[in-house]
Amino acid sequence: MTDNETILKDTRITLTEDEIGDIAMRNEYVPSFMWGTEIFAPSETQKFCDEYAWFVDAVTSPASCDTSEFVQRVEVLNQEDPSFAPRLLTGALGLTGEAGEVADVIKKTFFHGHPLDEQKLVKEMGDVMWYLQQICLALNISLREVIEGNREKLQKRYSDNKFSVEESLNRKE
Repeated sequence: MTDNETILKDTRITLTEDEIGDIAMRNEYVPSFMWGTEIFAPSETQKFCDEYAWFVDAVTSPASCDTSEFVQRVEVLNQEDPSFAPRLLTGALGLTGEAGEVADVIKKTFFHGHPLDEQKLVKEMGDVMWYLQQICLALNISLREVIEGNREKLQKRYSDNKFSVEESLNRKE
């Protein structure tokens, strides 16, 4: 066997556009990391990851991956209130970011040996509240309504207004 006949995994191979098209038409595997007509022969891990990427793409909503679909969805959502979508997006994305910062302060205390920085934690919790209020403004509800709704949900879940493993396992939503 000559060097030209040996194909090692993760070795570059070159296909013509017609060959790539033929492979795609037969619904065979084509790696995602194409550079023009040059591709890599994939490892099993890469193939697995690429197949998962195709699956994720297939089950993703049009508004999640197409700007014009996204803009159209925002326009539909903003028909009654032009601030709805920007506030809801600001609140949701900001809330997740700030919740991560709260978690980071606590993580550093437990796992990195840092003292608990209560001032930083309180500041980050304030940011969480700010973004939560943005969501409330988008939905035209108050923080009080959110708190009352949460309390009602938990009172239904825990019959004696106390935590119970059994009731936690058999949740009443």
